[in-house]
Amino acid sequence: GDPAITHYVSTDNTSAGYKRVASLRTNKPIVDHAWIYVSCNQGALVPCEEYLLPPLPFQNLKITLSGFPSSKRRVHYQELIEKNGGEFLPDLHKNQSTHLVVHSKYSHAPRGSKYAHAKTWDSIKIVNEQWLVES
Repeated sequence: GDPAITHYVSTDNTSAGYKRVASLRTNKPIVDHAWIYVSCNQGALVPCEEYLLPPLPFQNLKITLSGFPSSKRRVHYQELIEKNGGEFLPDLHKNQSTHLVVHSKYSHAPRGSKYAHAKTWDSIKIVNEQWLVES
């Protein structure tokens, strides 16, 4: 990134700009735009800690679903993942997917080719549907 940039400013943590900056995995703070207004009113930069925008629950995660026969439910979860900063991957990829969400019906005895592959790839976390909903 540009060393001249010290902070990133966004209106909220759901904007496309916020998601783009967050995906850079920079160590520079992403702050609410109110930080600029307050700093201008104070005549100097105020500490940014109380203006930091919280990360989204699925920020930088690439999530695949397994065992969801209902297309309506899959679409709902895809929207949930993307709205909360994650990337939905319909297919499981060894070097891309970070999480495999297993349908609750199968969470006690998971099965299927996605699950079988994920079990052999240490880089993919296998989680249940409850994890997706409660995150």
